[in-house]
Amino acid sequence: MTSIFALPAGAIASDASSMSDLVAEARSLSLLADRVNGKPAGQRVITPKTKLLRDPPLTYGDIIHRAARTYRMPPNLIAAVIKCESNWQSAAHSQKGARGLMQIMPRTAKAEFSIDPDQLWDPTVNIHVGTAYLRILANRYAGNSAATVSAYNAGPGRLESGKPIPAETRRYSDCVRRWFKAYRKRHK
Repeated sequence: MTSIFALPAGAIASDASSMSDLVAEARSLSLLADRVNGKPAGQRVITPKTKLLRDPPLTYGDIIHRAARTYRMPPNLIAAVIKCESNWQSAAHSQKGARGLMQIMPRTAKAEFSIDPDQLWDPTVNIHVGTAYLRILANRYAGNSAATVSAYNAGPGRLESGKPIPAETRRYSDCVRRWFKAYRKRHK
């Protein structure tokens, strides 16, 4: 799979200090809450009238755009992940225990971001945590979108184990690629 999204120039944390700063920010619930509740200085406000997503994503468009700006990820990728993970169902709960729109595992929320797993039912928290995790994976895999999306679904350990990528993950990656292209085409 070729790259399905382009990361902004300078978006990849190339040194350890940049990566540790990113992880520290993502782990800080208070910083996350500040970002969620206020607009970044010097940035325009995204409203539901902003051209992006015109179907179920409209409900979450502001949150998606805020997370996209904060973590420098394409908003249509975030929307595609939500579509493929939960089909826009904020109360989605997988058999493996993943929660919410972006299907965050409670252990990932706790270990990576120090977030109480019960907060994952809140769409704002879920989208920000999921997008921060996508950013961490994009940095880890030097912007390789196929690896980023596969690791989001199967976990980085599985991806790096050298074992074949599960069929479920291949189907998931295809789903994200299709919806990313559809949202991008629909909202040019």
